[in-house]
Amino acid sequence: MEGPEVRVLKIHVEAPSAHFSVPYTIFERKTYPIPMFSTIIGFLCNILGNREKIDRFICSEFSIAVVGDHKGILDEYTWYRNLSKEAHKEKYFALENRVLEGEVEHPGGQIPVRIQTLLEPAIDVFVKASDETLTLFYESFQKMDTISHLHIGRAEDVLSDLRVEFVEVKIGKAFSVNGYTWLPTPICADVPSLEKYEKLYQNVIASVHRVSTLYKVISGKRIFSFVQAKLHKGALPLVDYETIDAFLCEETPLFFTKIKGWGDRFAGAGEE
Repeated sequence: MEGPEVRVLKIHVEAPSAHFSVPYTIFERKTYPIPMFSTIIGFLCNILGNREKIDRFICSEFSIAVVGDHKGILDEYTWYRNLSKEAHKEKYFALENRVLEGEVEHPGGQIPVRIQTLLEPAIDVFVKASDETLTLFYESFQKMDTISHLHIGRAEDVLSDLRVEFVEVKIGKAFSVNGYTWLPTPICADVPSLEKYEKLYQNVIASVHRVSTLYKVISGKRIFSFVQAKLHKGALPLVDYETIDAFLCEETPLFFTKIKGWGDRFAGAGEE
C-alpha cells in the first residue's frame, strides 16, 4: 500500500531522569517507560504559553504518536507524608506537638515509598494535525515563551535536549517498533488501514492500559478522559501472513491515537 506523504511535527526530548506515574500505586510508585497522552498534552500546552493558543489547540482535531526508550530504571527510597490528624498523633502523640527526639519536624506522619525513576529517557513525540495547528506549535517552539521551565512529567525532570522539526511520514511496511509505544484500541486509531490494524491489535501480546488524555475541572477536581491502549516494544506480528502497512518516520512505525473525534466524552479541557 502506498499513498501521499503526510507532514507531521516531530518533537525529540531527552532528560537525565523521568517518572511517568502509573495510577493507583501508593507504596511503590511505578513508572511507564513513555508518557501518557495527558502528560504530552500538558508539555505541549506549556510550549504554547498562553490560554488563547491552548484553547485553539485543545479545541482542534489532532492525533499523537509516541516512541521512546531509556537506559535503565533506578529504584529510589524516600518518605511521603500523611497529613491526617490520626497519622500526626501516631507520630507525635499529640496534635499540638511537632517535636521528636528534641527536633522540630514537619507535621503529619510518614510512610516509606519506593519510586521508580527512568534513567536518560529519550522520547519522540509526533503530532498529526492541521497545517494551522502544526504551524502554531512550530512558531511557539521558536519563541519559547513557555508557562514554566521545560520538563516532561515531574517538574524536577528538566530537559537536557529538545529538537523540533517537520517530517514527512510515508506509508510502508512495519516490522518492529523502535522503542516503546502505545497501540491504541482501533476505535481511536489513526492508521492507514483500520481493518488490518484491528487484526494487528488483537494479535499483539501486550499489557492493556487506560491512558489519560484530556480533562475537565469539575467541582475543583481534574476529571480525565481515557483511551485504551497496549504498551508494546519489539517486533510486530504478521496480519494474514503479511506485514502491516503503517505510517513510517524513516524505519519507525507510528501508530497515531486520535485524541478527539472518536466518541471521547470530553470535547475539550476547561472548567465547568
